[in-house]
Amino acid sequence: MTSDSVHVKVITASTNASTWPCSITEMQPKDGMTEVHRDMILWADIVLVSTPIRWGNPSSLYFKMAERLNCVQNQITIRDRVLIKNKVASFIITGGQDNIQQVAGQMMMFFTDLGYTFPPFSFLGWSRGWTAEDMDKNILQFKKSEYIRRTVKEIVDNCLETLTNIKHIHTENIKALKPHREDSFTAGMLNPDMNV
Repeated sequence: MTSDSVHVKVITASTNASTWPCSITEMQPKDGMTEVHRDMILWADIVLVSTPIRWGNPSSLYFKMAERLNCVQNQITIRDRVLIKNKVASFIITGGQDNIQQVAGQMMMFFTDLGYTFPPFSFLGWSRGWTAEDMDKNILQFKKSEYIRRTVKEIVDNCLETLTNIKHIHTENIKALKPHREDSFTAGMLNPDMNV
């Protein structure tokens, strides 16, 4: 797929953290996240995210990326504008502890709320269990694993197959089931204490 088939209008709002690009991105343009977000939203048709499990959750670096993507979701709420259309996401989740399915579920919920589609069998999990806290051996076994080699190829193939199918969906007919600003009873209410 070429980037020519992806059309997204970018809104710049430097004074509003809830719109794209978010104010954190504008304040910290050299932290590496600007390129990640631009590629995810404007360029990539397939996003493959890899994270280790940390205390039963994705890593803090994943959450740093994810919390800044709140501005993408808020484009729906504030402007009824969906930025992510006809894009596919999958995950590689690794760790010395179990909890792969919970982490995958958490990530899938977040990415589907942004507009991504998932192929069948959309995550690869690697764990040697709770007692395998020997990271050097974990990494060595991961690199030598035939399961990893085969499954990474299969997950990419599944993503490409799904992408081929969803590129024919007319996204203008799909509605984001998010509340809009006008749905709020207090949307027009001024709050002088908050607007100082």
